[in-house]
Amino acid sequence: MKKDEPDGHFPNPLGENRLRRKVDHLELALTVQDGPLNPGFSDVHLIHSATPVADLPDVHLDTAFWGRGFSSPFLVDAMTGGPAASTDINAAVSAAAGSAGWGMAVGSQQAALDDGEAARSFEVVRERNPRGWVMANLSAGADSSAAARAVDMISADTLQLHLNPVQELLMSEGDRSFGGILEAVESVVENCPVPVMVKEVGFGLSAETVRGLLKCGVHSVNVAGAGGTNFAA
Repeated sequence: MKKDEPDGHFPNPLGENRLRRKVDHLELALTVQDGPLNPGFSDVHLIHSATPVADLPDVHLDTAFWGRGFSSPFLVDAMTGGPAASTDINAAVSAAAGSAGWGMAVGSQQAALDDGEAARSFEVVRERNPRGWVMANLSAGADSSAAARAVDMISADTLQLHLNPVQELLMSEGDRSFGGILEAVESVVENCPVPVMVKEVGFGLSAETVRGLLKCGVHSVNVAGAGGTNFAA
């Protein structure tokens, strides 16, 4: 597992193109089709009850996970961060999440670790939602030092490590070094000051992958990666 860069992640030739890619993501989210997998919502059918047994004021959606209370089981997952255009987006989303009592995850913070000016687009999330539940985000190839910096940047309650090998391989300047990923995840879990979640971006997590991640000590896995915007396309 070779690490050549001082900020503590696997070699990645993105360089100054990283912020450009983040702008592309915002534009593509509005135009690219979802997939290639179906998120499964069409398989869920709510059965109507014409004889409800409770009064509406007695119905509560509040729940608790990660040791925190939420108004409903709803999470605004990772979307953006890095370019200046994402600052206003993150500010608005964070304020909305705080008002609604939801959790929120920021987009990958690697751009901010590479370029201090990009940190503003992430810091605004905690500023707008000082008491809410906020999740930091880095590549699963990040090391413990980078993870600690990402968590500290937004005073995060949890760290989310993302897996995106398909997307990286399809970018000409994307990462090609994936050896030692599980070892890297295990190291972050052992040294991170907050619980660690792992998600995949776009193609989902197999049962075999989930078992491997749980053996590394991750707190939980996020299966929402399948069925969203198909950036690989």
